[in-house]
Amino acid sequence: NNVACGVLSESGTHVRRGVRVASISRSESGTWLLHGTSGDAAFHDTAESTAAAATPQLLGEFEVVLLTDVSSSFGSWHRASAGVPPHLSARVAKRLRVPLFVCMLALEAPGIGDSIPLDAFTVTGSETLWFACRSSSKPGTPASDDAECWALVSTVEFALSEIRSTTMRDHLTGAFRPQEDSYLNSVPGPRLRDAFLDAVASRLPGGRKQIPQTIYLQAQRWGSAMPAPACVDGRDENGRAAGITEEICGTTYVSTLPPLVYSRPEAAPPADFLADDAQRIYYAGDFCSMRSPGFEAATLSGMDVAAHIRAQYA
Repeated sequence: NNVACGVLSESGTHVRRGVRVASISRSESGTWLLHGTSGDAAFHDTAESTAAAATPQLLGEFEVVLLTDVSSSFGSWHRASAGVPPHLSARVAKRLRVPLFVCMLALEAPGIGDSIPLDAFTVTGSETLWFACRSSSKPGTPASDDAECWALVSTVEFALSEIRSTTMRDHLTGAFRPQEDSYLNSVPGPRLRDAFLDAVASRLPGGRKQIPQTIYLQAQRWGSAMPAPACVDGRDENGRAAGITEEICGTTYVSTLPPLVYSRPEAAPPADFLADDAQRIYYAGDFCSMRSPGFEAATLSGMDVAAHIRAQYA
């Protein structure tokens, strides 16, 4: 977030906070008209009845549109769908998703302190927890005198289990099911916390008795956490291979954690973004990239598409 805020500040970009783009369409003159909603209807955890009742308002008329959220490529049932033209949305939507759950955990100060002299670690042998990171170790994030905060990331297997039991869509109507705190913070959140405490307890002199009280917990479903590797280890251009996928309510996921670091495949397309220069609409992000997934792939994809757009319309 600190990096993103710095870039936005330096570039003079205008950010419309609390606004969700609900549809994009071409005007008669060839420009793009963006319509969206604001307030409660814009958020993922709002009841579907409230979101569906909102009337999208015109956000503006634009010469060029650049999309970066993979969820915008979903069909109209998804809260984040933006009505992306099918010739672009289909190419992004076909990329397999690596699902994860995440949890922000705050322990009463001093937390576990120096008993765990690590900024981050991975867990082996856990069915629930994959990765944990001490939040104060992130650049620009100061330590708190009141709490010690950790970011917890689940295993793929745990995420799939939760998505099976609490799906993104209603089984009967196909309607979007919002992420509600009543579920997130009573089922996946506590399970991730308990797995984290199990992982660190053996390294504390007092065991579990030394673990301080939880003062804050917030979990989140991250259904499209990362793209599956494409053209790697026998996978096709969408990350598919036999025996590694599972479909749940129309969305296909990778069923186990794939390779996360690899060389760019020789068979990969040359561009790490999608472009329709004639209509002036573009898609970027790690789901459009053939690089190893994550922040770097997304950043380089954004830089590449920015250079392309500037060359086209400068």
